[in-house]
Amino acid sequence: MKHLHSHLTADCGLLRRLVAGRGMTMEGVADQMGMHRTTLYRHIKQARLHPRDVVGLSRILALTDDQIEALFFMKKSHKCDRDRRAMGKPEGQVK
Repeated sequence: MKHLHSHLTADCGLLRRLVAGRGMTMEGVADQMGMHRTTLYRHIKQARLHPRDVVGLSRILALTDDQIEALFFMKKSHKCDRDRRAMGKPEGQVK
């Protein structure tokens, strides 16, 4: 029987903003996850994030449920609205 892997995508720009907003770097986050920064970026850009990566990122960045949804699971909503929701701002709010 084949072993099935579930891979997820992430909004790389939103991830970078969330990392920076916590005073961290992508390299530091990757180190905490036990991988090299380029490996983390490659997994994100090639839609190869494993569920364990999502759990690790969520824990390291102390993400809320809304941020997790916006970062990893939103596909069809407008990017600006998605980013505002992830930052805890209602849709349509400019700042």
